[in-house]
Amino acid sequence: MALAVRGAGPGAGAGAGESTLYALIQGSTFTAGGRAPLVPLRGAFRLTPQISPLDRQFYRVEGVRLEIGGGAGARTVLRGGGYYSLGGRGAQTQQLVLDLTDGEASRHFDSGLVSADGAFPELDLSLFGDAPLRPAIHCRAVPELSRQRYSTVLGTSILDDCSICDRLARYVPLAGSFDLVHTGGNPLFERYHVFNLQLRDSADPVGLEVTGEGTLEVGGEVALQQKWTLELTIRTPTESRTITLRNEDSRVGRLWPMLRVDLAEDGGTVLSRYFLTLAAAPFRELWFGIPHGLTPGAAGGSTKHLGPADILSDSGRVVVPGDSWLMATGLAADVGLDAFDVVPGGAGVIAVSPDREAISSQLGRVGEGDLLGSDGTVRVRNGALVSAFGFMPVVPDLGLDAVFQRSAKEWLFSTRRAAFSERLGVTIGRGDLLSSQGAVVRRQAELLAHFQPPAGKPDYGLDAFHVWPSGEIWFSLESGFQDAALGPISDGDILSDQGYVVGRNLDLLRPFQPLEDVANFGLQGLWVVSDVAVAGPALARWTTTPTGPALRWSGLGRVFQVESTERLDDPFVAAGPLTPAVDWPLPPAPALRQGFFRVRSW
Repeated sequence: MALAVRGAGPGAGAGAGESTLYALIQGSTFTAGGRAPLVPLRGAFRLTPQISPLDRQFYRVEGVRLEIGGGAGARTVLRGGGYYSLGGRGAQTQQLVLDLTDGEASRHFDSGLVSADGAFPELDLSLFGDAPLRPAIHCRAVPELSRQRYSTVLGTSILDDCSICDRLARYVPLAGSFDLVHTGGNPLFERYHVFNLQLRDSADPVGLEVTGEGTLEVGGEVALQQKWTLELTIRTPTESRTITLRNEDSRVGRLWPMLRVDLAEDGGTVLSRYFLTLAAAPFRELWFGIPHGLTPGAAGGSTKHLGPADILSDSGRVVVPGDSWLMATGLAADVGLDAFDVVPGGAGVIAVSPDREAISSQLGRVGEGDLLGSDGTVRVRNGALVSAFGFMPVVPDLGLDAVFQRSAKEWLFSTRRAAFSERLGVTIGRGDLLSSQGAVVRRQAELLAHFQPPAGKPDYGLDAFHVWPSGEIWFSLESGFQDAALGPISDGDILSDQGYVVGRNLDLLRPFQPLEDVANFGLQGLWVVSDVAVAGPALARWTTTPTGPALRWSGLGRVFQVESTERLDDPFVAAGPLTPAVDWPLPPAPALRQGFFRVRSW
């Protein structure tokens, strides 16, 4: 019989011998047999292609971990392996066989040879155990080719409408996150699965909650289209309801990988029908500074005043205390930051530009446009950043309002003052995005082309920016304006050059629950931690530091996170926060559990 090595089938790039991770989706269940109820099933496994005959494909099933149950109840975990086959000379058939154990008893499950409906690489099979109770597994699974964490942006909301009521429709703004998993595609469409969708009333943490998962298809033969189906559970303090929502308008609302869609509940009633607007972007956290400082009022958090030198996260924590980089650079405690960047190459260094000219006890005179390292070095002088523009007359320091190191030879930045570039023959404004190679990356008029600011003020400055691989730019202005369509835009809001507001300043700071009653705290610098820019692996080792044992690593990333698991066949979970540091102090016992650790990098 002729033999052939078959590829793994699901998605692109899976060759012979390369395993593909599969994740169970909503609708997967387990029953102990008899009259036992169906229980939700979650988990994952891997399919590895085997040498197979020409008319059938065989896969080894490895690393099976199926979790029975959920919520606050006890959970049972089944582990093991098996095989999967697909093919046939006539009608296509498939079979999935699993040998599993819960640590005490072993169980054999077999789907038998059943019809294959052409949905592979997705799986949807029922497997039955041995008599007498005949336990059963309904396995619905999709290949996980890549996974990205998405967070909501301004505009995400849910509407509960009553078509015959006098009451106003109930509108609730939402905030939260979900995972978008690429499951495969064809020349016309790419398929994705939405996992772990969790949205809450952004103004009331104990109010309305939305959870669930679903599917997304993006593509098209003529025009780019999107097709969504979400299976969601909506909980309020008084009721819980499970619904299906789909988008009626298939047009794509934003530049990929940004997402925006309006979804409507299938059916509903005249008394209640839900409409969901979902707007999201692929980021985990936003890091930034604020020029005026604030006093946190979050319950259980620190009440220490946060100043203009601190780097904060929209998760409600301090990423880099200002005291640390001020001490390292020998600057006075009253100096703030005007711009910052996370240095690449796993250096554990933050590059910061002070908000004024100052005298450092270590570095001497420091200009407001110089970029200093949190390791006590001068990363780059302002004159070196702007030298390629040939500014005339020569200005000693144009200041620095925002900065990002794109490569070893190029910085992107904006200046605090305008100047004439003799080489380009134009005046460079405070709101222009520049390259240290002597090019204007984007004029402010281009950044604001999809907005409607009032006429007569050409330059609002540029306090922060982030350039996405698609070319879309997020940015914040040094001064706000009244937009004819969107209303007031503050100097602390994050905007997109595509013409929408990513986030309002007070929404960014809501997790801190500031005690100050102000409309806007401003924004100094922006760093986006995104799965779009995942770096290579970090090499970690245990070491001893002056403060005790720690995990230390090296790698090419800028941002890191320690993850841990008690067993290698269990999922890794976050053990520490996202950080630019290259070490993690060992937590004191009993907080530290014995197990395995790894370091992710972005």
